[in-house]
Amino acid sequence: TQAPLASAGSLSIEPIREELSLKAGQSIENQLIVRNSTDKPISVSLEAESFSVINESYDYSFSKAEDLKSWVRFNETSAPLAGKGSHLFTYTVSAPQNAEPGGKYIAIFSTTDNESSAAITSLERAGTLLYITIPGGITKQGNVVDVTVAPLNARRQTSAKGRIRNTGSTHFKSRITTEVHTVFGGFVSRSQGEHLLLPNTVRSVDEPVILGKFPGPYRVKVTIGLGDSPAYSITKWAWYLPIVPTVFLAIVCVILAKQLARWIHKSQKS
Repeated sequence: TQAPLASAGSLSIEPIREELSLKAGQSIENQLIVRNSTDKPISVSLEAESFSVINESYDYSFSKAEDLKSWVRFNETSAPLAGKGSHLFTYTVSAPQNAEPGGKYIAIFSTTDNESSAAITSLERAGTLLYITIPGGITKQGNVVDVTVAPLNARRQTSAKGRIRNTGSTHFKSRITTEVHTVFGGFVSRSQGEHLLLPNTVRSVDEPVILGKFPGPYRVKVTIGLGDSPAYSITKWAWYLPIVPTVFLAIVCVILAKQLARWIHKSQKS
């Protein structure tokens, strides 16, 4: 099942995401804040679920697993929230003694029941994601499946679209950089972003590419970080062809071509 993360209607939670490193047998105490954005008092409860992704767009899937009881323990599992109020929850994250090196992914949800005017109960919940690494013989490796940049563009802003595979045993952040240069090597623009990849998944990413002010071809260099694997780099060509100037240029070229054809025809007759 899928669910919203940071907020849902009357609820919000922070932090949205935590990255933790725990040795097998180690425990740490953590905290989160749940806020009520309405004027009405509500009661909230906490629960933990495992999470994964179900496609390359990284839509999340959540499930209740029996082993989570040994990973997450709440000091309190419920609390009342006044209108516009908040509550600080404390919980403990523990890595079992037999935890294997790699990644463990847990969502902590705050949940409340709201009754509609039709006496229908709707479930609202907001969650924070825990990205847990168990150190040891872990690997942070990946490869690039493909990278595309539109070759013809009517607007200056386009994008570099990539598909990145995490082949390691835990998550890592992939930094993607796009650099645009003119045909003669002049710098035009640079953009950079980070995307987190879970192990054994492929993620589709999109990074902005800003072409130059003038119509013509531009060199787009795309560099993608792959954890502990060497970074991947590729250069693509992208043409900036704004509609109005391009149509005007095409008309001029047609007129010149006709004039040239007439001149050649006259020259042959003479």
